[in-house]
Amino acid sequence: PVNPLVRRGIAYGLEMAIPVGEGVCILTDHMLLPLSWNRDAYFVARALLSAGHREVVRRHLLWTFEMAERLDGLWARCYTANGRVKDPAFQLDQQLYPLLELAEYVLETDDQVMWERLRPQIDAALTALDARRSSDALLYPTDETPGDDPIALPYHLSSHILMWHTLNKLEALGAAGRWTGRGEALRETVRQTFIAPHNGQM
Repeated sequence: PVNPLVRRGIAYGLEMAIPVGEGVCILTDHMLLPLSWNRDAYFVARALLSAGHREVVRRHLLWTFEMAERLDGLWARCYTANGRVKDPAFQLDQQLYPLLELAEYVLETDDQVMWERLRPQIDAALTALDARRSSDALLYPTDETPGDDPIALPYHLSSHILMWHTLNKLEALGAAGRWTGRGEALRETVRQTFIAPHNGQM
């Protein structure tokens, strides 16, 4: 039997899945303002996909890729249900969760119609992201942490690990294109860069 807390969580996720034309916006904050963050919506969509609610996730992908506004090709920090940007702050991880959601959806459902429809946007999204890449290394600065907080240093560790994971998922689909091998290269960059001295050793 399904744990009652899990069942309640799935029911809540479905209640927050708001139809918007052909798509669905997954609201992730309805207490003060009805808003959606890519990060939070991914985890709701991930739970819904695991629970068998494939159609909701398919429509959420349509909302994310075709309805949510992108400034210079980049997703914003959060949105209203109609896809309008509420806060344009740039957070690196927010650019990755839509790609991860799409990759996992296709890997688990083999929905080739959806895949062919959204696949061209993968290259566009990665190209827009690459425009912000450091000129010195395979690293991507971010304006804020995933907790919406200012960041003292330009690069955020977990966001780069998420990028490595996402690129590997895209490679599993044969969709990384000219970014093939980037995931492993990023992993090595993280290993060499995010270090600090401890007991006299690096």
